[in-house]
Amino acid sequence: MPTPDSIDLRVWVGGRTAPSASPVPHLDFARGRVATTLIDSCTITSDPQAHYDDTFDPATGTLTPKAGDAPAIYSGPCSVRTYVITRPILLDEGEASYLRPHYRVTLPWLGSEAVTEGNQVTINTSTDTRLVGKTLIVFHVIDGEWEVSRRCDCEDRLAGELLR
Repeated sequence: MPTPDSIDLRVWVGGRTAPSASPVPHLDFARGRVATTLIDSCTITSDPQAHYDDTFDPATGTLTPKAGDAPAIYSGPCSVRTYVITRPILLDEGEASYLRPHYRVTLPWLGSEAVTEGNQVTINTSTDTRLVGKTLIVFHVIDGEWEVSRRCDCEDRLAGELLR
């Protein structure tokens, strides 16, 4: 049985071995491979005050964020897909009922460490043009030292009377 000291912590990279920063020999390679498959792009910002410090415009019914209020904590490649749930979330607002769709945003492992629950995701480019410009709110982050990517479960941000 191998001991921790006898395990070669190296990964195969381009025909040669290279030192690995992870405790699993092929985890760095897998993380790098996943990062190459992310074809969408997004910007993630952190706004701890959320909408409480935004300015309401009664003419348009929209909230305008305070200038410099939400610094970007991540900007780069991602993958966005509709999050399949077994039971849709049916919400009631006043007298209107609507479904709130969920999305899964996959980020590369390196560079996205600061992403947490409550962050705001703006989709910049996507193969699905309906997602471009959409704003999502992160409600759960799946990460751990054995993961090859950082996956964020998100939901639509509600804005204005149309709830879109």
